[in-house]
Amino acid sequence: AEASLEAVIFNQRALELTVQADVASNYFSLLAARDQLQVAQQNLKISERIFDIVEIRYEAGAISGFDVSAQRAQLANARARIPQIEAQITGFETALAILTGQVPQGFSVSGTDILDVSLAEIDAGLPSQLLLRRPDLLQSEASLRDADANIAAARAAFFPSIDLGAGLSALLTGGSSLTGSLSAGLAQTIFDGGRLDGQLDATEARRDAQLAAYRQSILSALRDVDVSLQATESNAAREAQLQIAEEAAAGALEAAELRYRAGSDDLTSLLNAQQTYFDASANLVQVRLDRLTSAINAYVAPGGQH
Repeated sequence: AEASLEAVIFNQRALELTVQADVASNYFSLLAARDQLQVAQQNLKISERIFDIVEIRYEAGAISGFDVSAQRAQLANARARIPQIEAQITGFETALAILTGQVPQGFSVSGTDILDVSLAEIDAGLPSQLLLRRPDLLQSEASLRDADANIAAARAAFFPSIDLGAGLSALLTGGSSLTGSLSAGLAQTIFDGGRLDGQLDATEARRDAQLAAYRQSILSALRDVDVSLQATESNAAREAQLQIAEEAAAGALEAAELRYRAGSDDLTSLLNAQQTYFDASANLVQVRLDRLTSAINAYVAPGGQH
């Protein structure tokens, strides 16, 4: 019973850790969505500025109406992205309200730019003993102790249940003999032997299943740690390159806009430069979210901090 209680307690700890991770994940996703909204709003301003340039050149007779129509479509697409991202923001805020046990209506979350969120450094060579803090492993260990105790109880059932005091009392008062009382107890055990054998086999089978689950939990824990650490490292390398890409894309967009104003390039080149800059900015926000997500996983994998 004590082992069963421990298993339930560790199961509760696992649930608490899951809720903590969900809160952190939704919070960082909310910050990322807000930054993506800023990127979309900036892209809309760029589209409006380009549209003004297109109209001026069209009125001057320098270009055809094709450029005007093309940029009007680009402008509409830029506007359409904003309500989509706003809906995502509302979804993350609602999820956070529910996770923290609050009413979604009127719930608000303060936060900063996701690119300003600092990430804790993870030391190399984490000892495998950290995995012993994982609630799922502790729960599996408690379940194993529970299973072993059940086996002991099943084995004990093979021994006859004989009340020696009652048998002796009957002998002294002229009732049934002590030998008869012992024989009855033994006979009951013998005739129930098949059922007791089955109970023991079933209990041992459950213990074997628990042992297999425990081994699987260990392998899953090792995999989770390895995957999260690898993701943390690779996402950091990706972010460094995407920062370079965004800066280069911003410079290319500025140059393309100047060339289009001067008539040196067509609208397609300018729109391609704008799309490249938009993608680079959005990807930079996404990779920071990926880094934070992998950091959450690296926290959860060894069982979190208790």
